[in-house]
Amino acid sequence: VQTCALPIFIASHVPKGDTGKTAWSFNFGRILALHGIRVLVVGLDFQCSVSKSFGINYNSSELPLSLYDVMVNSVAVDEIITKSDIPNLHFIPESHELTLLERYLFAQKRRDEKLMKILRPLKERYEVIILDCPPQWNELVDNALMASNSIICPINADAESTHSFIMFMKALKEWTEDMAKSFKAVKFIPNAVDLRDKFTTSHQKKYISDYPQVFTSGYLDRKSTRLNSS
Repeated sequence: VQTCALPIFIASHVPKGDTGKTAWSFNFGRILALHGIRVLVVGLDFQCSVSKSFGINYNSSELPLSLYDVMVNSVAVDEIITKSDIPNLHFIPESHELTLLERYLFAQKRRDEKLMKILRPLKERYEVIILDCPPQWNELVDNALMASNSIICPINADAESTHSFIMFMKALKEWTEDMAKSFKAVKFIPNAVDLRDKFTTSHQKKYISDYPQVFTSGYLDRKSTRLNSS
């Protein structure tokens, strides 16, 4: 991180569920923070998975505010930034109201820049900002991609995920051209790899051979979120 221009805005997104995206966002944020890096994890999924990882109880009568309240109800972003058990790791919780942002954003001028404007004042406070996106590519994901300078995300080593990844890369290329947007880094990590399973290892090898510039040689194994080297 120290060799890159700061802050680094990372969008954790691929349009496929159950890829380990949220677990990666949560654990990567913690690892960076434990190494002394100031990190903010931004929850953007109405399923609230990353907030639950941070210990938010959605069965409580007191539910957290989210970016919905910032965009729609003019709540200051500082009011929703939440501390974690690690001093230099903060997060922005999610809420189920995030599903309503699609209609709100669609009616706004320059709607793809709304999140960027909210996060811009935080640039001096954090070295890495991780945006944990939903699997659906919607207006909020458009905002996350516009606000980010990198995409880093795990993707499962199986046939369904491979198909989703190929479609995503085509859509991302068209989107970046339409939006005149570029990223400093686009990296994907093969996930759910079992070296004893020819099925997962064949997909891992296909990722690396067909897309060597965007796939890491390391992988996440099926039983944990530990990054292994090939």
